[in-house]
Amino acid sequence: MKNREILTLQFGNYANYVGTHFWNIQEAGFQYEPGAEIGEIDHNITFREGQNHRGDMTYTPRMLCVDLKGSLGHLSEDGDLYADESMADLRSGKPDTIASQIPWNSQSIEVVEGQEVKKSQYQMDLDSMGQAQDEKDYAFSSTVQSWSDFMHTRYHPRSVNIIREYNHSNDENSFDTFTNGRELWRNESFGEDFSDKIRQYIEECDNCQGFQVFFDAIDGFSGLTARCFDELNDEYGKTVLAYPLIPPHVRNFKNADAAASSLIRIVNLSMSFMSLIESVSLFVPLSTMAQGWRDVATSRDFPNITYNPENFYQTSAILATFLETISLKYRAKDLLQPMILADFCSDLSAYGLKMSAANLGLPFNMSTACDTLEQPKHIFTHLTPNSEVSRGQMMQTVVRGIHRSQIAALEPRASSSVLSVFPYADASLKMQKYLERFDSANVIPVMTCETPMPVKVPYPEEIFAKIISAATSGSQYLTEKPLRISSIPVLAGITSTKHLMGTIDSLHVEAEKVKLGKLCRFRETGLESDEYTEVLHKLLDFRDLYDDRVAL
Repeated sequence: MKNREILTLQFGNYANYVGTHFWNIQEAGFQYEPGAEIGEIDHNITFREGQNHRGDMTYTPRMLCVDLKGSLGHLSEDGDLYADESMADLRSGKPDTIASQIPWNSQSIEVVEGQEVKKSQYQMDLDSMGQAQDEKDYAFSSTVQSWSDFMHTRYHPRSVNIIREYNHSNDENSFDTFTNGRELWRNESFGEDFSDKIRQYIEECDNCQGFQVFFDAIDGFSGLTARCFDELNDEYGKTVLAYPLIPPHVRNFKNADAAASSLIRIVNLSMSFMSLIESVSLFVPLSTMAQGWRDVATSRDFPNITYNPENFYQTSAILATFLETISLKYRAKDLLQPMILADFCSDLSAYGLKMSAANLGLPFNMSTACDTLEQPKHIFTHLTPNSEVSRGQMMQTVVRGIHRSQIAALEPRASSSVLSVFPYADASLKMQKYLERFDSANVIPVMTCETPMPVKVPYPEEIFAKIISAATSGSQYLTEKPLRISSIPVLAGITSTKHLMGTIDSLHVEAEKVKLGKLCRFRETGLESDEYTEVLHKLLDFRDLYDDRVAL
């Protein structure tokens, strides 16, 4: 296949937590050693080569992200990979340095010194040594205040975009409504500038497949993303795969108590779903919470990992693990028979069923006592809120980190005319039958990738405490003492089934209860009752599509 570039867009603070892990995981799998085996993953699909002002070659994500003012921590908007060293002191914000750089009479200029944001210990180690210290406990889960604190991958200067009209806060959310975000796109200082940056990335591509979009679906970023979808469709007409994210811990909105914040969140989600139904090729809601509309108190249970359900750093790593694994379907090299993004989405969205559910096995079917596949008690955990899909068509599935020799022992060798050309096809068929045996699902097809997911700092290794405590030195997934997990096998799947009718219906039920007239924030930002009523009708129509397709 020729180049198959994809542009990734990230909207919102939690989306950037997820995105930071997503890029970190990919970079952790880069092969730098001379003579290393040719990998199975084509990183050029989501990364791009470039050159900074010093003439150094760079390799950065093909990505644009958006967040609020004050969310970057120590990071400057243009990053540090392309930074001009002569400007480093100026950016530090020290008054004496700034005054010396001003080309006119600095005595008549008042310089206001802002509060200095200290770098995390992890970032300081990257600056001083070029790498993290594996033996050091950085305590990310208790110290991370911004996604920049654990960012290993360096971004292109155009990647980071800040909304200056709203301030980020860990206590409350001021960017509160879908309509606020929708209106912000019309602002020339944002909408046109962001569209230009998209165009620059697309013009660099030889054969751009389309866009994958991670966005916070509960606040103003939902409306901003909706306008971006319109822009992508009008200008490019390419495939758009969207992942609306629901954070595990929902901050109250500004000047709203918990009850009012829940209602605002429901309206935002409903408006966002309407936009997704109309504008994207496929969307897969993601959350580590079992419910995501009004009640977000119950977290998903993963049999083999332990995590703090309200911790952004840990929960975003779980979602990023799913995204990084399932995206192998369209990021793998030709040997694994990857799909193009358009086919990936169309296989899951037949008959207009544009919403699918996510499933994750983390780690997948791994026994720390031996290296053979055993019957798992739980194949996967659902990652789509308000979804308990018991049976269905897991129509896109990736299993990584299981060697072909292990799969070969599962069943007698299958005959296939394509085996001589694609030796992985046999393993995929066997894994498909293996999963069907335990889940009673029609799994078509399965991609098997021998490369496990790397687990390196700053990934939250502590979530695997159960595995580490039960580990023996004979497990292939553990490094030398002290015992640490260096890689894990993962299963990621996307399910399209009529049971999602209940997911959509539960949102509609909650949305219908909302008395829009009592939410002054929406009235102030231009949401009319007629528009909201239309949204409710469209949710019902979308729900009925799943009811009609009883064969799924």
